[in-house]
Amino acid sequence: MRNGKNNDGQVGIGTLIIFIAMVLVASVAAVVLLQASGVLSDRAMEEQQEEQVTSLLIVKSINGIRTNVSDNVDLLKVKVSSDIPVDYSQVVVIIGTGGIAQEYPFVITDRFEQFVIMEVTIDLTPETNCLLQLMPNFGAATSVSFQTPDSYGEREIILLYP
Repeated sequence: MRNGKNNDGQVGIGTLIIFIAMVLVASVAAVVLLQASGVLSDRAMEEQQEEQVTSLLIVKSINGIRTNVSDNVDLLKVKVSSDIPVDYSQVVVIIGTGGIAQEYPFVITDRFEQFVIMEVTIDLTPETNCLLQLMPNFGAATSVSFQTPDSYGEREIILLYP
């Protein structure tokens, strides 16, 4: 038998109190983080909606088309949509590659209820950084950057954006 008092119970209760305090602090921290993420998510959604309102045109996708003759992309097919009616004949298309920007006509090849497909004849080599700008006659311009892949391989259609 041992002489003196048994302190094991007091140590166990002290440990339990410390454990409960740590759980409470962790739960408060979790609530604060969840609330902050909710606020940031709401703010991001508002900014995205503002961006869509100010830019009339939305680029949905860009495909590069290669013909059998060339090793480069010869044609861009750009899928564009807008929430409001747009006179596409007034839209200016500017494509910048390697520090050189060139203006192209907005040529619609297919028209659907929700979007149009425009084509741009171009010569893009692999590993080219590009900036496509759509400038309507009113409203803000829409800009999309994309890069052609390192190699096109045997593919005739290359997804360039998104």
